[in-house]
Amino acid sequence: MLASCSVDFHVLPEKHAIEAVCTAKITGRTGVEMEASQAFLRPS
Repeated sequence: MLASCSVDFHVLPEKHAIEAVCTAKITGRTGVEMEASQAFLRPS
C-alpha cells in the first residue's frame, strides 16, 4: 500500500535546469517501485 509520495524541485541556475526528486514510501510490495523508477527515467 502506498503510504506517501512527494516531488521536490531544486532549481540549478548554473545548469539552467530544474531537478525533480520523486519519493514514494510503501508498506508491503505494490509495484510502485517501478512507477517511481519510470518517473525518474522518463524524459520531459
